[in-house]
Amino acid sequence: MTDSTTVPYVGGQFLYEDLDVESVIGGGSVDGYLYGPLAGVKFFMNDSANLFVEYQYQIFGGDLDDGLDNSHAIMFGIAYLF
Repeated sequence: MTDSTTVPYVGGQFLYEDLDVESVIGGGSVDGYLYGPLAGVKFFMNDSANLFVEYQYQIFGGDLDDGLDNSHAIMFGIAYLF
């Protein structure tokens, strides 16, 4: 790690989901995937803890694409490094 307490990053994400869906109309199985770019910044409070803010662009495929539009997400939280 550098001596900086602020560390920017970029990356990618991929998630596969297989869901059993229950609804008023009926149930069934839905599967699909989410992928897309992400970027963020970590603010280190000490050597093992940081606050982070992350932007994600989420693109859906498979059955998930039928019910979900591509979306934007902003995530924030605290991370601890073991």
